[in-house]
Amino acid sequence: MPYLPLSAWGYERYGVDLELPSAGCADFDRLEDEMRACCDHLYMMTDDGTYGEKGFTTVKLKELLEKAKAEGQQYDHCICIGPLPMMKFVCQITKEYGVATMVDMNCIMIDGSGMCGGCRLTVDGKMKFTCVDGPEFDGHLVDFDEAIARSKIYEAQEQKVFERRHHYCNLQAMADAEEAAQKKEEK
Repeated sequence: MPYLPLSAWGYERYGVDLELPSAGCADFDRLEDEMRACCDHLYMMTDDGTYGEKGFTTVKLKELLEKAKAEGQQYDHCICIGPLPMMKFVCQITKEYGVATMVDMNCIMIDGSGMCGGCRLTVDGKMKFTCVDGPEFDGHLVDFDEAIARSKIYEAQEQKVFERRHHYCNLQAMADAEEAAQKKEEK
């Protein structure tokens, strides 16, 4: 996860003020201590409210930017890592408030060699490869609509694989079989 090293580097170099990690549910709380060590203010966000505050990162970001503006303050920089739609909307918000934003496009990399073209994206009207030219880019220059459309190219095939395999781990299958055998012995 590139988030922690970038946060630690930013905090040491610039004194990062806040962080807004988010997730769908409470499964990501295992890194909370490490994240707290990299910032002055940590706002844990979950879509469903099972951990930290309920809501999207973008809503909290806008709230904090509005508060800073009302107090005559300005955030200098935003580092954004996550799913493409979230990064797109974070960049729209930070652009509105004049906050430079770096996005990490690791989420679209496949092999890291520049050979497959799977991580191709448009930045400032120019074709770039995340694995060769990035993975960090000025978020205000990334064509997120194109990146999101490209990320859906194999959606139908991925769905077929998911349906066929049910994403059922072989280790989980062995554990389930062992548990079933133990229950059978107990009867």
